[in-house]
Amino acid sequence: GLFGLAGRLFGVEIRAADGRADVWNEDVRFFEVYDADGEEERHVASFFLDAYSRPSDKRGGAWMASCVGKSEACGDDTPVAYLNCNQNPPIGTKPSLMTFEEVRTLFHEFGHGLQHMLTRASVGDVAGIGGVEWDAVELPSQFMENWLYDKKTIYGFANHYETGEPLPLDLFEKLVAGQTYNAGMYLTRQLYLGQLDMALHSSYDPNGDESIFDVQTRVAKKFVPHNMPVEGDRFLCGFTHVFAG
Repeated sequence: GLFGLAGRLFGVEIRAADGRADVWNEDVRFFEVYDADGEEERHVASFFLDAYSRPSDKRGGAWMASCVGKSEACGDDTPVAYLNCNQNPPIGTKPSLMTFEEVRTLFHEFGHGLQHMLTRASVGDVAGIGGVEWDAVELPSQFMENWLYDKKTIYGFANHYETGEPLPLDLFEKLVAGQTYNAGMYLTRQLYLGQLDMALHSSYDPNGDESIFDVQTRVAKKFVPHNMPVEGDRFLCGFTHVFAG
């Protein structure tokens, strides 16, 4: 599974360490990461995994956050990460069954976590994801996502939870083929968002005749004429990635 993949790629061993750290919910798991390549076993990082949805006290989406960053000056040599997802929790005797998208989300966030936890930089400001440009910070997460399309990797864990039957080959082939389905449409949307970001932060004049929504419409006509903003669309008011990466 995911931990085995991390071991093969990065020479680490991930062990359950529940009870060694306080948690904020009984469903939260705690893990420790060990360097398995060196002659002497070494604890290099830890992470909390909060996998399940809790609408009453947890926002939607998925994210990685720093709990403790690596900093030689502060005496912090073992980074700690928070990994948060929102998959359906177990119900009674039925376990939490993940969709492919939920698995991909977990691999994605774990990629961010690995960048935070396995850093070798000793200066806090540039350790882990610190100091990484926003247009590059998604590289490790998307790198980890792509392993789901590796047959050996996905067949290491994709089994029926009751019978143990492996994922049917035709479904795996459809997943692989789905990577390129409408890929051009996805690319044009990403180009649209990137150009919109650049236009608003480089050429837009707040004292000029164009509003930010006029800029949005102008850029959309060039990149996504098939999916123009509707009248009253205020997507820009929630376009947080222009500030947060």
